[in-house]
Amino acid sequence: MSVFDFTSYKSFVLDFVQKAKRRGVFTEIAQAIGANSSAVSQIFKGPHELNLDQALLLTDYLGLASLERDYFLLLVQKERAGTERLRTHIASQIRDLQKKSQSSQNHVSPHEKLKEKDQSEFYSDWTYSAIRLSTSLPGLKTPELIAKHFNIPIRKVVRILEFLTDRGLCQKDGTGYHVGISKTHLASDSPSASRHHSNWRIKSMEHYPALKERELAFSSPMTLSKTDFPKVKDLLLNSISKTHEILGPSQNEVLACLNIDWFEIR
Repeated sequence: MSVFDFTSYKSFVLDFVQKAKRRGVFTEIAQAIGANSSAVSQIFKGPHELNLDQALLLTDYLGLASLERDYFLLLVQKERAGTERLRTHIASQIRDLQKKSQSSQNHVSPHEKLKEKDQSEFYSDWTYSAIRLSTSLPGLKTPELIAKHFNIPIRKVVRILEFLTDRGLCQKDGTGYHVGISKTHLASDSPSASRHHSNWRIKSMEHYPALKERELAFSSPMTLSKTDFPKVKDLLLNSISKTHEILGPSQNEVLACLNIDWFEIR
């Protein structure tokens, strides 16, 4: 469930801990907010409340986007309110954010394309594409799991997921993040094309030292006739086409990258 489905921050955190299905989550929370495990237990299983500094630190651990973070902090403020008038005022703000979250989830058209400015950001770093595609895999649905998988800071993952969600490239529901309805397409003459290609080639070079037997890296400088040069290109294009035929019915289980370079050396 989404944080917007809760009117109690404690219920949301307890639900998060239950769905984590592993030991030590409360210890991780204690470390994240700079408290001891006993104090955390008194908060989420007792009468004590988070202070706002602790709440903000906890939103980082939970991987909440900006609107979700604002909502979570309001839930904490409501529980800490000293008067009924203040509590009612905060409850009104909570309802407003719930409505805002519902409208923001439905504002993207299925045919909407990335604007030039958004393309520039999306293709500036391999992690945007990798994080988007990773949300189609069964074990990578939360910022925490994605951050651990790619070994990148959770703050960066949250920021990128927020960017992707705002533009329809990802969607979020009660089970986590998923690939969205919008598509990405980069024309060969786009200013971002060279950056996109170089990002993934640099990533592949970083991967070479850890190349596994079932993987492949192939470089072969060669000489051939001018008439045979385009034949090799046609052969590679045919291989790409057959690859996409395999991708259609294939289950999403691993994230992979195909880099093919074929060019004259001048």
